[in-house]
Amino acid sequence: MNPDVDPPSPMSGSGGPGVGVGRADTGAPAAGPATEPSSDAGSLRRLTPRAGAALSLVCLLWGINVVMMKISTEGFPPALTAGLRNLVAAGIFVVVLVAMKQPVFHRDRRLLHGMAIGVLFAFDFFFMYTGVQYTNASRTIIFMYTHPIWVAVGAHFFFSYDRLTWKRILGLLLAMGGIASVFATRPEELPINYWIGDIMIIASALFWAATTVYIKAMSDRFQVTAVHILFYQLIFSVPLLLILAAIFERGFAINVTPAIAWSLVYQTIVVAVASYLVWYWMITRYHVTNLAVFSMLTPLFGVLAGVIIRGEVLTTWLLVGLGLVLAGIYLVTAGGREAS
Repeated sequence: MNPDVDPPSPMSGSGGPGVGVGRADTGAPAAGPATEPSSDAGSLRRLTPRAGAALSLVCLLWGINVVMMKISTEGFPPALTAGLRNLVAAGIFVVVLVAMKQPVFHRDRRLLHGMAIGVLFAFDFFFMYTGVQYTNASRTIIFMYTHPIWVAVGAHFFFSYDRLTWKRILGLLLAMGGIASVFATRPEELPINYWIGDIMIIASALFWAATTVYIKAMSDRFQVTAVHILFYQLIFSVPLLLILAAIFERGFAINVTPAIAWSLVYQTIVVAVASYLVWYWMITRYHVTNLAVFSMLTPLFGVLAGVIIRGEVLTTWLLVGLGLVLAGIYLVTAGGREAS
């Protein structure tokens, strides 16, 4: 939503336009078939130029969000930042659920599954927000967007209808080459221990993928709206994030500048709430397979935002890595459509 990318529908085993459930950090849509009763496949329309422009704007907001995360962690403890913004965003989604005349919490096993999703989501956020302190925004978003690759691998082992194809395997190998290419260079502005951040971001992508696979398994068994899943991700991640903050962030010097304050507002209101409401509105009206292509714009916008806003160095190996990861994502999603 986060985010909580990663194309939504191509990973669904049904072949239909499943509703992608995203991550609230980056806004990126996650691959998963969470069901929305309002998105009848027969009523979905082809993407119009105006809708394409709106979706491009949403992807731009998601790409810029990685830079906002980097800014916020410069003066505020990362896990505490993630916990507080998730708490605020969850509060807003309580209002949304009430307005939709939906129960805030389920009273059956869906609530327990929601708690499990929140735990996975908390570790995803912890590694991402902590890791971005050590590395830069450009590297962060490239490593984050290996997420659909790991989802494809996980889905192969957990879902009989969502196997790896040769095209997906080739995409996986290209993405691995992209990771190696990014690792091959270290911009001068990064600290010597930058690799800690890189590894943490990859760990975040793995937890993100685990969350997506869990959501996919959950939505195969239960009727759960995408808004409910996002709310559970947010609210049940808060306690664990605050515990991690208490353990690892003691003595962190807090220095909230206007830039940091605005970055927190951006992450919470613009991305975790507004961009997701637009995204969910669009997936009830347009074929998600058409929307999925646009999600590949997010890492491009993220790299550009890092260069323009943060003055990050755009190296040859970084561009090579970005290209290989994007090619890998394309092959994985195309392979998913063939499998469906």
